[in-house]
Amino acid sequence: MVSLLNTTPALSLALKALVFVLVVGLAQDASAANTYRYINDEGHTVLGSTVPPQFVKNGYEIINERGVVIEVVARAKTEAELAAQAAERERQLAEEQLLKKQQEADSLLMRLYRSPDEIARKRDERLLLINGQLTALIASLEKTESELAVSKKLVDDYASQSKEAPAQTVETVRIQQVEVERLAAQRKRLEDDRAAAVADAERDMKRLVELLGLPEDTAAQ
Repeated sequence: MVSLLNTTPALSLALKALVFVLVVGLAQDASAANTYRYINDEGHTVLGSTVPPQFVKNGYEIINERGVVIEVVARAKTEAELAAQAAERERQLAEEQLLKKQQEADSLLMRLYRSPDEIARKRDERLLLINGQLTALIASLEKTESELAVSKKLVDDYASQSKEAPAQTVETVRIQQVEVERLAAQRKRLEDDRAAAVADAERDMKRLVELLGLPEDTAAQ
């Protein structure tokens, strides 16, 4: 027997070439043994040694010589399917972000409060402050509205006499009107803050009850 270690370079090269030819031949035989099953334009199932390019988009199966499906190539998705897939990914991402925010909010809530009563006390402190601001603001608004009414009456009196009101009186009406609008807007913001204080506390108490596993009626304050 001739040792491969003692082969000449020329013989070694010949052996390598022979091995390459055998491997390529085996691969070609295996490929040739495979059958492709695809759908044509008429919707019929076709078996063949290849898949025509125009039918690749329909997807196909590769079957070996024993009739076993060894690979399935999915059909190309339509534009509508791709759009629906993208929308689903966006929906899932939005849900994940919402869940993350809820978890962060829950963690903060648990750090800030040990019981719903603490939330109720915080709410009452906030309402006390807002109501005090509202009382002072409403008094100022009513006073300014009263002064504006007097100033407008002066202008109307001049008009009823077919006279032009003094520029200073007209300017006073303008300034008072602006102030009334400013105070009214500030009152609206405070009233919104008061409603938000109540709603936020109710939401937080309900959530804390859930996180602590307390009876549902515990949140009613």
